[in-house]
Amino acid sequence: MRLIDDPKNQTPSYHVISGDGRSDIRVLRGFCDKYNGYDITLYFPKHPVGKQTGLKALKVYKEMDI
Repeated sequence: MRLIDDPKNQTPSYHVISGDGRSDIRVLRGFCDKYNGYDITLYFPKHPVGKQTGLKALKVYKEMDI
C-alpha cells in the first residue's frame, strides 16, 4: 500500500479526506506500512480542508480540480 499526495504521478485506488487536520497522515502511513506489498494507492491531498466535516469536506475536490 502506498500513500501519495499528488494524483498526477499515479492513479490512486482510494481518496482519503479528513477535516481534522494533517495529523491523520501518521495513521495512514501506519496502514501503508502494515499492508505493504498490496497493490493499493491511497491519495491524501495536500490542500487543507480546514474544519470542514461530513460532505462539506468534499469541497476540496472542487477547489483542486480533481
